[in-house]
Amino acid sequence: MNRFWIVLIAAMGLFAVAVFWLMRRDPRVEPTPVASPKVSLQAPFRRPVLITASSVSQRAASESAPPVDSDALEQVSRLLPKATAEDADAQYRVYELLSGCKTEYWYYFGRGDFLPNKEEAEVRMEALASVDPYARDVYSMCHRLMQEQSQLTATAENWLEKALARGHPKAQTARATELLAAVAVHNPEAGQPAPPNAERDARDLLTKAMASGDPHVLWMLGELRPVLGGSAEETNKERWAMELAACNRGLDCGPEAEWVKRYCKADPANLCPINANAEEMIRSKTGSDFEMINLRAQEINALIDAGNARQLVPSP
Repeated sequence: MNRFWIVLIAAMGLFAVAVFWLMRRDPRVEPTPVASPKVSLQAPFRRPVLITASSVSQRAASESAPPVDSDALEQVSRLLPKATAEDADAQYRVYELLSGCKTEYWYYFGRGDFLPNKEEAEVRMEALASVDPYARDVYSMCHRLMQEQSQLTATAENWLEKALARGHPKAQTARATELLAAVAVHNPEAGQPAPPNAERDARDLLTKAMASGDPHVLWMLGELRPVLGGSAEETNKERWAMELAACNRGLDCGPEAEWVKRYCKADPANLCPINANAEEMIRSKTGSDFEMINLRAQEINALIDAGNARQLVPSP
């Protein structure tokens, strides 16, 4: 595990805690107690694009995926009959919504073991939206679920297990992400031990998932690439190449894709062109390296199409 990334993740977590502590609630208002996530993680372990919009274009989208213009509670209610009937796509999407809302809503609006009520959350959302527009998206998508049916989030892992049992590639990627996150915060003395063989199992799951050629899985592998070994320069180029390759396989990479907007928003040099799509955004961030990264993206897709996707997951 690259120690730089572990330190960076921890530092960003502390920063987030400080920001939200400064934006703490009015003490006269009683908060709503809900079980909070045990670990609050930053990129690459948080999933910042998947709960607010479909990450895959129409031609690659799952048939069971519901319309994305409804909130999480509506989507979960619509999907539960299919998930109960052993539809792996529906099972994974229910997991994604429940887990994503729990993680993201707590990240933006939680305080200790409590969630704010609706009015408090709205105030925080307006304050945060000026610096991170995604806070508004998370509120719009998740507030009904978290305010009205938050107990459903406790079932998220059960749905992931069901999807895993059916060999669902996105579920395999999600579990790999959880395992790598556990390795990153491994601290037995603090009650946070990583599962035995977590890193090995994560790589095995990613290898299985990549065999599907799913663009979402490829994108997630790109996000995880920096913690799978190699120099920062090497892994950063490979990450961009994988995400560009995912675009070529059908991932939503237009100007309105959440991940594109977030990367541009986070760009300290403001190099992204106005209304940039993914290719323009990656080109702006990689400069003279872009042509080499573009060629690598083509190589990545050739490996996948030839059945050699396992080569994309580095050995320990």
